[in-house]
Amino acid sequence: MSRIIQASDSSSEKSKFERPWNAPKYLKQKKENKDLEVCQQAILIGLLNQYSEITLERPAKLSKVTVISPKVSEIKFCKEDILDVSSLVERQCKAKLSDEINNGLNEATALRRMEKNKKVFVQNLLIDLLDEFGFQFHTTLSRRSGKAMQVERIQKIFSQHSLLLTKKEIIQKGQELNTYLFQFIEHNGSYSFKKGQIQLVNALV
Repeated sequence: MSRIIQASDSSSEKSKFERPWNAPKYLKQKKENKDLEVCQQAILIGLLNQYSEITLERPAKLSKVTVISPKVSEIKFCKEDILDVSSLVERQCKAKLSDEINNGLNEATALRRMEKNKKVFVQNLLIDLLDEFGFQFHTTLSRRSGKAMQVERIQKIFSQHSLLLTKKEIIQKGQELNTYLFQFIEHNGSYSFKKGQIQLVNALV
């Protein structure tokens, strides 16, 4: 089995309506979760780069407050095997957006949910692709929020059943790697990392 998924804490589910959403403790936890998601996506990109050329783009909106992930535009395994991630994400998430609006969901809410779903969709895609190369993941699911897709937060990564990265290492190395990736796209807008690009591999050692 390549994925072990632990459900979100039921006590968190039970108390979610009682929690003060502007409390410092909650806001701190929310930021930590978002930072973890950015770090783990950087790690997933780095691992998949061992097997493919990956094109990243600068996000449309940059934040000075929170850490953000580059946008995964294309994954190229070979000349005949190119995955247009941008088009795939737009197609899948816009179809879901249309269904939700038709079912009565407020358009502004639906659009916010779509942006969140895009990030989750890409991360799940990267995990699925790495599954095929022998990586295993121990993850926990984020708290369910409406009908938005739940985020898988990676706790451990294994390669051929040997422990590769712990959560602490994912955060540490992921921060370094995300900063490295942004050096290439911050001013150029996009950049294609060649298969096995040495800097990406070294960042994970």
